[in-house]
Amino acid sequence: MRNLYRTVALGGIIAAFFLLYIYQHFKCIDLSFQLEAARTERLEASALNSSLRLEIAGLSNPKRIDMIARRQLGLTETLPSQVREYQPVAGAEVADAQLIRVNHDQ
Repeated sequence: MRNLYRTVALGGIIAAFFLLYIYQHFKCIDLSFQLEAARTERLEASALNSSLRLEIAGLSNPKRIDMIARRQLGLTETLPSQVREYQPVAGAEVADAQLIRVNHDQ
């Protein structure tokens, strides 16, 4: 009977080692798939980032903004007669602005 218990215990230990090895093997395969998916996602994000940077550069071009302002909005350059300079009054103080939070919960 002792030999049977030893054989069963030895078989159980060997089975546990095989199960641990199989678990680690499949976990490694799963992690490699996750790593490849993360690399692909990073490359896609990098490509999107590059295209968005190009779009920002094109949209913030001063010549393009000037053309839209003139053609679509009808804006023109200011004439010297339209510009007034601000002359501060001697001894005048500027009032401090206070931030007032509006409670929208009520």
